[in-house]
Amino acid sequence: MVGSAPTADKARFHDTRNVARRVTRTALAALLAGVTAPAVAAVSADPRSDYERLLEWRYESRARELPAQGTAWERDVVSLRLESGAVRLQEPTSGGVVTGLVFEGEGVLRLEVPDPVELVQLRRFAGDPGLEVFEARFRKLVLRSSDEAPLRALSGETGAEGALARGALGQPPWEPDRLAADRYDTWLRIYRIDADAAMVAALLDPGREYLRAELESTEHGWLTLEIDPRRSEELQLLRFHPRDAYLESWVSLDREPDRDAAFDLEHVEIDARLVKRGKDTSASLSEVQGFPRVLAEISARLTLRCRRDGERAVALQLHPWAEVFSVRGAEGGEIAFLRHHIGGRSRGIDKRVYDVSLLALLEAPVAAGEALELVVVYELEVDNYLPSHVWYPGIEGGTGGLDDLHTAEIRATLRDDYEARGMGERVSESEGDGLRQVTWRIERPQRMVTFAFNRKAEERVFELPGLPEIAVFSPLLGHSTEERMNDLGADVVQSVAFFQNLLDAELPGKRLTAALTQAFHGQAFDGFLHLSEFSALRHRTGPSELFLSHEVAHQWWGHLVGWKGYRDQWLSEGLAEYSALLYIQATLPGGEKLFREALGAHGDEVLGSIRSMMSPFARPGMALDNLAALDRIGPIGHGYRASTGEAPGAYQTLAYHKAALVVHMLRVLSRFTPAGEEGFVAALRDFVRTHRGGSADTRDFQAAIERHLPGSWGWFFDQWIFRAAVPGYKWKSSFAPAADGEGWVVTVEVEQRGVPDDFRMPVPVQVLFRDGTEGIYLVNVDAPRVVREILVPKRPRKVEFNPGRDILAKM
Repeated sequence: MVGSAPTADKARFHDTRNVARRVTRTALAALLAGVTAPAVAAVSADPRSDYERLLEWRYESRARELPAQGTAWERDVVSLRLESGAVRLQEPTSGGVVTGLVFEGEGVLRLEVPDPVELVQLRRFAGDPGLEVFEARFRKLVLRSSDEAPLRALSGETGAEGALARGALGQPPWEPDRLAADRYDTWLRIYRIDADAAMVAALLDPGREYLRAELESTEHGWLTLEIDPRRSEELQLLRFHPRDAYLESWVSLDREPDRDAAFDLEHVEIDARLVKRGKDTSASLSEVQGFPRVLAEISARLTLRCRRDGERAVALQLHPWAEVFSVRGAEGGEIAFLRHHIGGRSRGIDKRVYDVSLLALLEAPVAAGEALELVVVYELEVDNYLPSHVWYPGIEGGTGGLDDLHTAEIRATLRDDYEARGMGERVSESEGDGLRQVTWRIERPQRMVTFAFNRKAEERVFELPGLPEIAVFSPLLGHSTEERMNDLGADVVQSVAFFQNLLDAELPGKRLTAALTQAFHGQAFDGFLHLSEFSALRHRTGPSELFLSHEVAHQWWGHLVGWKGYRDQWLSEGLAEYSALLYIQATLPGGEKLFREALGAHGDEVLGSIRSMMSPFARPGMALDNLAALDRIGPIGHGYRASTGEAPGAYQTLAYHKAALVVHMLRVLSRFTPAGEEGFVAALRDFVRTHRGGSADTRDFQAAIERHLPGSWGWFFDQWIFRAAVPGYKWKSSFAPAADGEGWVVTVEVEQRGVPDDFRMPVPVQVLFRDGTEGIYLVNVDAPRVVREILVPKRPRKVEFNPGRDILAKM
């Protein structure tokens, strides 16, 4: 869908179409003179017209046979070779640029993977432990490229007399191609990728290449090679998992370390009018509770800063249910934008769904350092809160838009029987004509901003010395009562106090608001929490407190200390989860037992076991999914890319639960160092102090550990963060009097399985003595089979290897 008003389109594109004709005539003159048009001709003269033309997916009706020797294209670590068969070229754009071809025949994709971590995971994905260079033979290929070099090479054409050049003359008949149309439809419906919009953006930037090659391999099904400089890691190899309709990320490489986003979002002013009832109630907990969904009418004014000279398009992202009506410039003039309406393409897709990408087409290039203002007007149905960071436009790319810090001002207009609470400072509130208007200003740069609102709302404020003001905001309906609000507020107060003491770091804000939401949803913002109303219930002590304290812990892990990239996001989730477990262990009745029960459930989920399925901490469905893909799920350090078709939720298991277990293992091993567990706590405090107000990566956390726990810990992080293998242990023990009569010797024999031969892990061994005392010792398992002797002072009664399952392993 092209998002602009029909009446405005005719006037707005009248001049640009004349430019298109002039550019096309220039290109034709060059071709007729036998000279290849210069690279600058690749700039799209009429981007909207080009987008509409590309959406027709038209190709040459007659296929062109490849030369007998075949043809090939290669760049950096990747190459495509077409050995035999035929190609059809895509219809040129308004500027005479050919952007695609389809191929049927025999070909091979070859990819070298210089990153050893990526190579190890590629072997797991591909099921080939000895793989050194990835090769995939294919019979069908759909290629899109903003650079004509790969198209010329793979079509076997060279020079101005080639088919690409003749394409600009419009000589061949063009018609829709079934193979291309099928793949494009798949890209939109399942991958949610609008390759045509990405192509237009690339054509507007002559120095930027966009390449997307999708091929049907004989061994792995459909594979996609994509090169996109907008990404923080430009080259990726994807594989479509047909059974689960899931797009797996097999390889992602940063081949251009100096690439930067084209724009930064610096400030957003949001005017949200929430007075109309929403139309959809199918998935709304609010409707069940008596709160219908609300149709939010939003105008978002974005202040952007350009980072590269000559940018002519802004790639934004927005919630897929948001219907965009217009994009305007600072002076109010309308700006054309591209956003595909995916909904309705098939029965299984909600008709409201749009591509998350929103491409604004600028009328003039923007210089580096120049500020740009855009106003996006749209509607979005919401419950009583504004979710995540995609409810307002942000920069596309990076860590899903979460690495673009910005300030904000939010103005919400509601019916006067509603109240609202938001982030930052409330600077005004007024009533009139049956409406209430509230404005908040957020001056500290944020990853994301939000607010929440309730009808018949109530607020409880808790003030204690040394803590920020704690406010609980909720309707006194459904599951919320005054007593439950007081209990919830007490839990928030207690967890804030616990984390401030644990991490020796006070929060920067003066207020922390916990807003109850009519949804199964929890999320932490800086100084603001979304908490599901069900968190006010107490079916059993433990899970509710874990959920709540996890979100509170994000005030430190995620906001006070951020993460640098998607590979480091586990620092936010894993440290928040483990901090919440420490809170349960230290503060709840029976805390040690609950702590152990939660650790066991987390470990079973990682290992694909349903042993703890009766525990309220367990998620048996996730465990079964993981069991189906244990040999393919990636490492923690792959972030969202670790998930597979069989286990699409594996990232949540890794970032939350496996990461928490990794932090727990660090704590356990710290007890065997001279610094002791105090060194582990000191490392956490050091990490917060060093990176407070900034972002950190995995190696920064490793450095904090090494400053307080002696020795190098690189081996630990390499194995548990950047590798996926989990050891399996088979063990037995025996004991006998020491030869000199001084004490006893405990012999422990261990077989280590399922990991590389050089995998090493110190594992605790508990020795129970006959007099009721016990000792804890450490056995270093650093080979497939080890025999270790432990000298103990008294006669043992029992030996336990890995007591309490402190080390994540298959026992």
